[in-house]
Formats: sequence, C-alpha cells, structure tokens
Amino acid sequence: MSRKDEYSFISITPVETLQGTEAKVRTKLYHKGYKAKYTFDHILGDSAAICKARDIARQYACHDATVLITGESGTGKELFAQSIHNMSPRAVHPFLGINFAALAESLAESELFGYEEGAFTGASRKGKAGIFKTAHKGTIFLDEIGDASLSMQTKLLRVLEEREVSRVGSAKVLPVDVRLICATNKDLPRMVRDGEFRKDLYYRIRVLALRVPALRGRKADIPLIAEDFCREIGLTRTEIQELIQCLNRYDWSGNIRELKSVLQFLAINIELIRTKSGASYSIRNIVEEYMALDNTLEDPCRQVLPWIDKECLAVLHEVYLLNKSNTIAGRYSLAKREALSSLLLSESRIKTRLKKLQESGLVITGKTKQGAFVSDTGIQVLKQYADI
Repeated sequence: MSRKDEYSFISITPVETLQGTEAKVRTKLYHKGYKAKYTFDHILGDSAAICKARDIARQYACHDATVLITGESGTGKELFAQSIHNMSPRAVHPFLGINFAALAESLAESELFGYEEGAFTGASRKGKAGIFKTAHKGTIFLDEIGDASLSMQTKLLRVLEEREVSRVGSAKVLPVDVRLICATNKDLPRMVRDGEFRKDLYYRIRVLALRVPALRGRKADIPLIAEDFCREIGLTRTEIQELIQCLNRYDWSGNIRELKSVLQFLAINIELIRTKSGASYSIRNIVEEYMALDNTLEDPCRQVLPWIDKECLAVLHEVYLLNKSNTIAGRYSLAKREALSSLLLSESRIKTRLKKLQESGLVITGKTKQGAFVSDTGIQVLKQYADI
C-alpha cells in the first residue's frame, strides 16, 4: 500500500457559512422575480369598508399566522396578500403564488413540493425544488384554495402541521419555514358542510380571516380608482363627471377587474373617435356599449323564470342549505349567511325575495317561526342553475 493511500482529506465548513451561502442563493432567486410588487399604497379607496379591510390586513402583517382572504372574483385578494407580505418581517424573502383553479391536479403536488430526477415521465433531469422549498423564509400565496382536490388538501394539511415537505420520488424530508396566505371566492363553510373541503384544513388556514369588500359596496371609491385613467387620457372636468355618473349606475359583478376593463375599452374607443375629424362622442354611450355586451350572455334561468335574479337564486340556495342542516330558514338567519351578506342583502331585501320565491312556488312558508322550505319545483331549479 502506497503512502498516499493511507490518508484522507476532510473539508469542514461551519454551519453559519452554509446558511450564509444558502441565504445568498435565495436572495438571487428573490431578485429574479420571486417578490411581491404591491403594497398597501396600491389599494385605493377611502370608504369605510376598504379602510377597515386595509387596517385589519396591516395588523395581520405584523404576525406570522396563516391568513385566509375571502371575497368575490376581481376584488383584489392577491393585492392584499402581496401587501401583507411586503409589510411583514418576511418582506426581504421570496413571495410565490399558485392558483389551484388554473393548475391540473396531476401537476399540483410536483409544483408545490418539487420532485427528484426521474420521478415521473417528462420530469427534468435536474429535478425541481418546488414552491415550498423555494419560498423558504418567505410567503406562499395559495389562490383559489377552494379548488384544491381533497387529496391535495390532505397533503397541504400535513405540511402545515409538520412544517416539512417531501419531493415527489424522494424519501427525504425537508424542513420549510414559510408563511401561508390563502384566498378563495367560494363559500368554504358550505363546502365543509357538504364534504367538499376538509374541516381540519379549513380551521388550519382560517387563523386570521380577512374579507375584501365588493366594489358595489364601496362605490364612493370609484372616482379615486378611475382618477389615474382620467388623467392619462385627458378627460375634461365635465367628461369626468359624466363618466362617474355612468360608472355608479352598475353593480360591478366583476368588481375592480371589470371596472378596469371598462376603462380600457373607453380609452381605446375615445381615441378612435377623436382621430376622426369633427366627430363627437358620448362617454355614456361608450360605457353602455361595453356593459351591453354582458346582456348577450343572458342568464339561462331567466329564459324559464324571467323575474329571477342572482339575489333570488342565492336566497333560494341558502334556504336549501339551511333546510338540509335542519336549521330554521327565516330572514334573520338568512341575513347572517356569508353568501347573502356578501351580496349586501338586508333582512328587508331578503323578505322581498322570499315573497317572490313563495309566489312562484319555489319556496313554501311554514307556520310562525318554522321558516321557509324549498319546494320540489325549487329543488329542480337549483339542480339546473345552482349545481346542487
């Protein structure tokens, strides 16, 4: 045996040095785009509803617990998520988001937890770290979590409880330190009752709850939201007043996303009209032209029941759910339902819609204090239009 075969060299690196190297790598990833762009300054509005939501979100930013943001589509839930991250102690670390509504179930696990080389057909030779590992020390935004499958919900629950992940195709367990912010436009409590969402996961993500108000509930904020647009295209004071009057006429079921689409449509059409010499234009006509496009997508239930609207259908559905849970469905209990409060339905408005439903034979009103019951006809309507 030669002399050189008798010796081995061992390189020892202090843990602090390894942690520092890892921090530098993560900083490079952060500057590659894994960061939140928006802050609370980007959330426009002075109404009581949006001010309350902003104040609550600012308080949540100081804590490290999981946040569940609820609200209709287009209200700006991700804007709040990014703002919370940017105001938190984790702001210098990555912010990564994933949308379950746009992600195939077969890809969800590998995207979230990563995978090893050759874990499945088509897998990268280098493997993949996954969002949880890449966002270490930072924040993960799980958008549309109500669309996650039950099997994925089980995996998420385990990660939240154990704070560790395993890549697909690996037996190794990797510890992770991330904050979760979840969002949904669905009624998770109803989904829990119907067995569509795990109760244990619901209470695990609903540590801090934040409700983002719908635009129709804070129309006073519309002028502020439209201010930059008005300045960019050079509207006169009279034109601005005409625009605001038009915008206040609509309920904005698509919320801020829909409002911005209208403003973009208006900007393009005003420019086209102004290029024609001597042409006059009406802001009201342009806005109405855009909003009329939605009328071509007529709700099919109106073809059968011309009087029915979204509010009546929502009340009918909530009566059905209360009946199913053996709870009295009166206007007081209905007014407390999240799905109806999000539509800003007062007890008197609910009473009016219950009367319409009763007159049409969709609801049967019991004796005093017995509440309302959905009729067989009402059940058929719900099966067709509410997908029960």
